[in-house]
Amino acid sequence: MRIPEDISLVGFGNITLAKYFRVPLTTIRQPKFRLGMAAVDVMVNLLRGQPVETKRLSAELVERKSTAPPKGGTTNPGSP
Repeated sequence: MRIPEDISLVGFGNITLAKYFRVPLTTIRQPKFRLGMAAVDVMVNLLRGQPVETKRLSAELVERKSTAPPKGGTTNPGSP
């Protein structure tokens, strides 16, 4: 199979090497600093016996060469 002609490929974590692969990898970039801060907040609350909140942090799509539009020209399989 050929990437992205036959299949699109997306990674997660935006590792440094992703942009240097033979086909640069499209990936999801995590907010690492904010993720660390949220983890510390959770840990502190747990140590104090306080309730822990669920947090959702935004992530960013870093588009490179490992993805392509679907064949047939539609981006939503359910659209007319």
